[in-house]
Amino acid sequence: MLKFLARTAVCFLALGISSSVLAQSENSDRDEVGNVRTDEGVIMLSIESGPFNTTMQRQRVAVGDRLMVAKDSVATVVYDNGCEQKYDEAGVYEIERDCVPVVAWWGSDRGVMTMAVVGSAVLGGVIGYQLKDDDDPPPVSR
Repeated sequence: MLKFLARTAVCFLALGISSSVLAQSENSDRDEVGNVRTDEGVIMLSIESGPFNTTMQRQRVAVGDRLMVAKDSVATVVYDNGCEQKYDEAGVYEIERDCVPVVAWWGSDRGVMTMAVVGSAVLGGVIGYQLKDDDDPPPVSR
């Protein structure tokens, strides 16, 4: 009888471990990008187009998950690269793959390059306008 109980316990333990491993492997297909932090109010999360449920602090989020921010609520998604995306207006937001806040964009290589191109175009236009000679007669057409 004791052997039967021991074998039964081992079977239940193995079943519990295998279902836990299976659940983890099912979730490993998700393209997780960071954690959600509830800063204030009520924040809900829809994982893989499922129903919305209240989020837990530091709950993992993946690309395509949807975040629902209630009125007077604030959530922050902290991406794995350290970037933080704040949601402080009521609405439903889809989690994107990349997070580039405005401040980081201006300081990035892409932001600097964009400003250089725009600045050059504006400067060229101003110089061209200043060099335009209004004293030339209009062209003669044939």
